[in-house]
Amino acid sequence: MKRLFFALVVGMVFSGIAGAGAPPKEPFLKIETGMHTAKIWRIGVDDANRYLVTSSYDKSIRVWELATGRLLSVLRPPIGEGNEGKIYAAAISPDGQTVACGGWTGWDWDGSAYIYFFHRATGELTRRITGLPNVILYLSFSPDGLYLAAALGSGGIRVFRTSDGAPAGEDRNYGAASYSVVFDLRGRLAAASLDGYIRLYDRPGADGLKLLAIQKAPGGKEPFSLSFSPDGEKLAVGFNDSTRVDVLSASDLSHLYSPETSGVYRGSLISVSFSPD
Repeated sequence: MKRLFFALVVGMVFSGIAGAGAPPKEPFLKIETGMHTAKIWRIGVDDANRYLVTSSYDKSIRVWELATGRLLSVLRPPIGEGNEGKIYAAAISPDGQTVACGGWTGWDWDGSAYIYFFHRATGELTRRITGLPNVILYLSFSPDGLYLAAALGSGGIRVFRTSDGAPAGEDRNYGAASYSVVFDLRGRLAAASLDGYIRLYDRPGADGLKLLAIQKAPGGKEPFSLSFSPDGEKLAVGFNDSTRVDVLSASDLSHLYSPETSGVYRGSLISVSFSPD
């Protein structure tokens, strides 16, 4: 018979952020089942394929040993009643040392969304970025680990330095939510939005983000996910409202081809990924 372990999860207070609200101080009783108990929304792996992180509506992030599937730790951000603490986005740094997460985080007590940073090995909450105008739907580290990009429910995308959490670029000119923002190996970014557009940016620099190209994706009205090819020459697009997949040029976002998906006639293909080769 399986045993149920009970864990008392207490809202954590991370001090030293001027003007930020504080999470509730009362504890929340949670049953620790050894697995997620609600929808898993995002997964991520480090560059060496040692660790896998999963984020869930159950308000937790779990770290797994990829080779064995063994659960290593449970990361618990501050939570509250209702939606507060639901984790829509998580990413692990290329070196496997830092886990970033966000979602409906901080909104209920501060009126803005937070990104939390955890030390993967110890589970310590090390930093938070505050003041985001809507929930965080996607997070992505740059290949060198220097930047973290966030896609928001409204208000576009933001890029931060991982060393200190300082802003490194933004584009607020989005007409709807963005569910994907990804880096290529050169540090360029691409973002998809339900406003119908794919946007391509140069690597963040002293002048922030430079928009290189913007195009409506031909395969559907709601581009949802993106994946750069390993050589950075192509960009695959999956849609929330279509079973088509488009492959675009990563130079100017022109349409290159669309894989044969006519046999998929129900639902949508919202997640796309190139193989490493």
